[in-house]
Amino acid sequence: MINNSKVHRNPYIIGNPINEKEKLFGRESLFSLIKDHLDQDVKVILLHGLRRIGKSSVLQQFTNFIDQDKFVCVNFDLQDKARMPLSELIHSLATAIIEQLELDIQGLESPTREELEQKIDIFAYIFLPKIYEKLGDKKLVLLLDEFDVIDSEKVDIISKGAGFFPYLQSLISNQKQLFIIPVVGRHVAELENVLALFQRAPNQEIGLLDEVSTRLLITKPNEETQLKYEQEAIEKIYQLSAGHPLFTQVIGFTIFEKARDKNNWIVTLADVEGVVDKALENAEGGLSWFWDGLSIPQKVIFSAITEAQKIAGKLFPEDPFSLIKRYGVIQTEELIQAVDQLAKKGWVDNTKRRVKVDLVRYWMEKYHPIQQEISQLENQKLEEVYPLCKRASQLCKEGKKQDALHLYETILTLNPNHFRTLPRLAEIYLEIDNFDKALELYERAYNVDNRTYQGKLLSVLKNYADKLIEQRELAKAIAQLQRILEIEPNNQSAQEKLKEIQVENLANKQNQVSVQQPLQTPANRFVTSAGSTTTSLPIEQKGLIKRGAVICILAIAGISVIAYQILAPCPSGQKKGLFGFACQASLTSTNSRIISSRGERTLFSNITDSNAKHNINREKGIEAFKNNDYSSAREFFKNARKANYNDPEVLIYENNAKAREKGKPLILAVVVPADNAQSIAQEILRGVAQAQEQFNVDGGFNSRLLEIVIANDADDPKQAQEVAQQLIKDTDILGVIGHYSSRATKEALVEYTQAKLPVISPSSTSTELQSDVFFRTIPSDAISGKQLAEYGVKQLRLNKVIVYFDSDSSYSRSLRESFEEQFKQLGGEIVQRIDFSKPNLDVKKELEDSVVNYQAQGVLLFPDLKNTDVSLELVKVKLNPIKSEIPNLQFLGGDTLYSEKAFASEGLIVSIPWFREAPQSQNFVKKAVGLWEKKISWRTATSFDATQTFIQALKTFSSNPSRSEVLERLRQVNLTESLTSGYKLQFTRYGERQTQPILVKVEGGGFKQVLP
Repeated sequence: MINNSKVHRNPYIIGNPINEKEKLFGRESLFSLIKDHLDQDVKVILLHGLRRIGKSSVLQQFTNFIDQDKFVCVNFDLQDKARMPLSELIHSLATAIIEQLELDIQGLESPTREELEQKIDIFAYIFLPKIYEKLGDKKLVLLLDEFDVIDSEKVDIISKGAGFFPYLQSLISNQKQLFIIPVVGRHVAELENVLALFQRAPNQEIGLLDEVSTRLLITKPNEETQLKYEQEAIEKIYQLSAGHPLFTQVIGFTIFEKARDKNNWIVTLADVEGVVDKALENAEGGLSWFWDGLSIPQKVIFSAITEAQKIAGKLFPEDPFSLIKRYGVIQTEELIQAVDQLAKKGWVDNTKRRVKVDLVRYWMEKYHPIQQEISQLENQKLEEVYPLCKRASQLCKEGKKQDALHLYETILTLNPNHFRTLPRLAEIYLEIDNFDKALELYERAYNVDNRTYQGKLLSVLKNYADKLIEQRELAKAIAQLQRILEIEPNNQSAQEKLKEIQVENLANKQNQVSVQQPLQTPANRFVTSAGSTTTSLPIEQKGLIKRGAVICILAIAGISVIAYQILAPCPSGQKKGLFGFACQASLTSTNSRIISSRGERTLFSNITDSNAKHNINREKGIEAFKNNDYSSAREFFKNARKANYNDPEVLIYENNAKAREKGKPLILAVVVPADNAQSIAQEILRGVAQAQEQFNVDGGFNSRLLEIVIANDADDPKQAQEVAQQLIKDTDILGVIGHYSSRATKEALVEYTQAKLPVISPSSTSTELQSDVFFRTIPSDAISGKQLAEYGVKQLRLNKVIVYFDSDSSYSRSLRESFEEQFKQLGGEIVQRIDFSKPNLDVKKELEDSVVNYQAQGVLLFPDLKNTDVSLELVKVKLNPIKSEIPNLQFLGGDTLYSEKAFASEGLIVSIPWFREAPQSQNFVKKAVGLWEKKISWRTATSFDATQTFIQALKTFSSNPSRSEVLERLRQVNLTESLTSGYKLQFTRYGERQTQPILVKVEGGGFKQVLP
């Protein structure tokens, strides 16, 4: 039982300046710097910092940290003196000097306001000299707190009387014994007047405390109490407060109160987490005070940064502007400036994407959600906007809609985020049948407040779709109906109308086929529909008549066909063939090994349908695609997929046909090893196809669908380089997904870097891959190697290991180097390295000899693709128990070993980037299995993520983006779990995905996750 006699009052201080020297922590370096400046006769030292950061406490303690034989200090707070005339202000300053220095000098009095009004110089030339005479050699330091009130244009302190700024400048220039230390509650860069006054003055931030000082602030005040903190509790407090003294004190105060109430004096991590809400209540005064000092744009951006950080979790948050855009907000200059202003104020970090103090972020989440703050944007420029709104409303009542329209447009020019204007203006556009403009405005209103405007938006979409159907603009009508279903997936009316359009399109296609049948001419009127003749003619004559009919028909139809083929433009990515006839894919090469396709050829000719037959619909689709008949191609590819649901190539081609049919497709390329690693190539393509299908089914972006170019590098570095050169030449291609292996990627990356063509690899892990244009959706070898080393030492207790690798493989080299570096740091020893590329290598004998000679406990397998089979055979080797002294040899390896072939390698542990059995993966797995009707691999998942990343970047552009613009947006991409294969996705500044690999082990004929 705790002895309650030792319980003291709460030792933590909230709100008041700290007067006791022993209770001030972490400011030693600040005081030392100030002391050095004063000793060097620096006349002005500017201090600045966040509100409630402890500036007043620093000033209160100033005397305790300077040489009192040389300096005397006077605190003078300007907070309540903002509107004083200069004479009254100087009178107050003189009074403070006399009182704080406790000077009892006969005849020394503060000059009166009236005297100072008559002659302000009596302070400098009569009052101060008397003070200096009393001080002797000591110098007078004026500590001017809340100095930034003089920087406001709304107060009189700057201009009243002679003006405070000019007066300070005069004092400093003419008073040798006078020094001033102004303290401001804003970043110095925000204070133009202050900077102008003190151009050469050093400035120093009163900033957040470091971790050591924060720890002292937590533990020192309660040393005489019973309160004790566990290590994790202290770390959590520092995480919450970020070293902000006020919030550290608030949390400590709240914890102490709870401990005293519960008579439980040991503070755990759970205790700290449990007082957050109460701490927010206790900090309300300080938090509200800072919040009230922000402008409306600053509040909106601060809330957006908070929301983005909440969504991102531990990953890098998205740009606040992309977030508020989804809420219907138009980016204005005030909002753009607000980001920098918040950073200068010190409330967000240097990335401008994270709130510095977690406790502030929690308070923001709780009390200032983003939609609440966005609504306040309407209150900007009210003085200008309100009369216009009133007048526009009156004009509408008078039936003068066109005049009202112009006024409403003017309002949105003044304040683009005056949300109440959106539906009013939209109604006027509806009345003049400008559906596109009305929908644009209703979409914004819906994004701002979906509950209020969902019904109206759906109604406008429905009416517009009906009108478009009447006008036979079916493509646009479909877009409106699909938007209805995005908002309301079970909207029966929209579903029925879409079905009607589809039925009508199918009927039209059948009619078109009928029209293409031979016309009735004298030459063919003898031939019936069954092919029999109505008169008896010699066989030779029948043949001549038939051939003549064909020639006539071809002659008539051919002229129009040839003219069309010559005059019609080619789709994006194609060019005219010989004599200007049929369009052909422009992505060709003189090297016959390089094969690429958008739909005009197959890269997997040996893949058959479900009955092991040649897929005839695929061939028909390819032929139709070659002939630019994208509608027919789409149907053929769709039927081809029914014959083999597991073939991703035909699904990509089907979507490419859709994209061509729609027009202006967004184009990406994917490079796979189709020749010599067909199963892996298909795994990658499934991920790409799934993302493309999802995007196109959802209507694409701005009515543009995604087209995928498939290229084959045969996993050959030279061919990969040539593929890259060809992709670069096709300027419509905005990005590349691939290549598969690190060695192929390494060669191609040289070309992509020079051309600034962004590339995202879903499978290349080598640390040798580094470029400004390179990203990957898979953990690098540095991370995987470290994970294997740590697990081997810490969990498996391995001290000596053998490493198998391939010196010709970039992937194998980098994984080996990463593993060995970490393994050695942890005290492990590499007893033998065995190179797969060594001629005449007997891998089994090398293993037996190494185990016997070096007493190895484990084997690390880092094979390239061509050595995976022999590596898996090693795991199954049964060492001679007479020769072997290590009966339980442990095998670990890289992701190339993750396949069904490994199921017989019991006990093998592999590091992989994604595991389909993991709970986080299940939503994606269900969709993938539904699409492919089979299990998927990690390559499918990481390829899906790579494609989704490009899609996310492309969706930020309203017009045609350039490669450089796409590259810049990739660095900002932030995908939540619902948009990926199960894990959040964001890149580091070096293009690395912020994620960790997963360890799996072969047990019972399958892989199971190894839990830490």
